[in-house]
Amino acid sequence: MLAAGQLGSTHILLNSCSGNGVSGVDNASGLIGRYLHDNMYAAYTYDVDRPPLKQSLMSYLTRPDYAKAEPLRTTGFQIYAGALDKKPLANAKLRGNLGLAPQSLQEGEFSLLFACFGTQVPQESRHVSLHPTAKDEYGLPLLRIGTCQDRQDLETLADGRRAAEALMEVAGWQFRPKKHCH
Repeated sequence: MLAAGQLGSTHILLNSCSGNGVSGVDNASGLIGRYLHDNMYAAYTYDVDRPPLKQSLMSYLTRPDYAKAEPLRTTGFQIYAGALDKKPLANAKLRGNLGLAPQSLQEGEFSLLFACFGTQVPQESRHVSLHPTAKDEYGLPLLRIGTCQDRQDLETLADGRRAAEALMEVAGWQFRPKKHCH
């Protein structure tokens, strides 16, 4: 059993491949490092007409019912709320990590940030391999990651935006997207 995380385990397995099955891991099928399955990310920020029940809120919503989603195409959220005259939407470091500009709320105006995480369907073109020249501190080849978001991934994130807006409608909020949404 190997449990070094998605990339760590793959890195160890690829570095132990013998190619002939004599020692290390036999990768005759070529599947080790293929079909990378990762999470995509988008941040959606909205001004809302009234504060949530708490002046400062951080929540996590798990993914919706899998039976209602296409296989592997779903999203979950971390939700942050706040106001300039109370607590900021999220601390400056978190906003920077999310790629968001400094918060610019008017006094008494409230915002919600939905940090949307979506699943990425594994495909052979999404892969990791050993770098041909770059080495780690032990002299082993580093990983080279090959992946990008495709139309289906972008649609999954758009579904996430629609889900966030549906949640605000159910909560009865009037809302508008912030200009710096990503």
